[in-house]
Amino acid sequence: MKNILIVTSKYYPVRHIAVNRIMAFSKYFIEAGYAVTVITKGDKDAKDIIDGANVYYIKDRGILHRANTQKKDNIVYHYIKCAWNKVYMSMFIDEERSWVDSVLENLESIVELKKFNYVLSSAPPISAHRIAREIKKRVPKIKWIIDMRDAMWSSNYPLRTRDKLVKFVRLISREGDILLSVSKPQLEKYKEITNNKLQYLEVRNGYDFDADNKDSGKRNQKFTIIFAGNFYANLNPKNFFKGLELFISNYKNIEISVEIIGNNAPINIPSSIGEYVITRNAMSYLDVINYLKTKADLLLVIIPRARERGIYSGKLFDYIGVGKPIIGLVPTDDVAAELINSTGIGYVTTNEDVEGIYEALKKSYDDWCNNKVMIADKNVIRDSHRSVQVKKLIDFIEVYEEC
Repeated sequence: MKNILIVTSKYYPVRHIAVNRIMAFSKYFIEAGYAVTVITKGDKDAKDIIDGANVYYIKDRGILHRANTQKKDNIVYHYIKCAWNKVYMSMFIDEERSWVDSVLENLESIVELKKFNYVLSSAPPISAHRIAREIKKRVPKIKWIIDMRDAMWSSNYPLRTRDKLVKFVRLISREGDILLSVSKPQLEKYKEITNNKLQYLEVRNGYDFDADNKDSGKRNQKFTIIFAGNFYANLNPKNFFKGLELFISNYKNIEISVEIIGNNAPINIPSSIGEYVITRNAMSYLDVINYLKTKADLLLVIIPRARERGIYSGKLFDYIGVGKPIIGLVPTDDVAAELINSTGIGYVTTNEDVEGIYEALKKSYDDWCNNKVMIADKNVIRDSHRSVQVKKLIDFIEVYEEC
């Protein structure tokens, strides 16, 4: 039996999109016959067995931390938190550096490092990579899998921080064995940045539930558009609301509802469409999936053009698993648009094109009014499951070992 150690600052029971990816690695490695151990951050030092994995929770004993913007706050406090985070990230490229210290102080007493064949670290934040780097130094025979969930050159980081993060990636790439990225464009960028003898593999995000799609052809009494997730920075519904205003103003006696689930960031809903927009609190992962399956007629995903290339958005894969039509306000020349179009149930336009948003809403509404049954491509649904994506890595490792 092969042993793999997963290092991540985000794991169950934390609610975060990164958790879904790492839990899937753990789940499907175990199904493939691996023994899985996880080192992660916790409220206290503790050990537990989660779905067959030995999980070690290590408390962060630091004092200075990045502010949590995932909580719902008043608008003033929210923006104060955002401002502090920008200052914090301009000072420290590792937002959880004190947690790294807590782990490294106790690393040898937590697990027997020599028994592991692989260590997989997932970032951001880069704390997991820093820990895995130290593990690789102590036990050079361990194969290090560097999982990059996001682009280190993202505009979400201050410019100085971006430069430092890219330098860090170059540094660890000399010591790692396999680098994973979530899309081909980002993988190609990492190849360009690192330019060494690493092995590279695209492992997308995905959904991890039963895509029965038995409700995919059903419609609600009102045409119901749902966005599930958080808004932040330039990912906001401003242009969607403008397109929605234009759409509603051109239809009489329209039966439409827009629901936003789980958003904690302040948003400005124009009074002209206020009666059509509902906000709902966050739900558990499976609860929101079941809600989307039964309550949605159209699922909304937004990716501003200002973001870096190669972004799918984690919720897009969940939407595909749900099997309902998708309206994608995304760059039309990037991977998300390509994926949405491949489903056969998408309406794609750029987030910056208000007239295009209006036309996409009009087309989707007319299809709904005409009871047009839209069924997603089965191959796309199958390939978007996390089990398929993780199996790519497992198969890749087997071939890698033979070389």
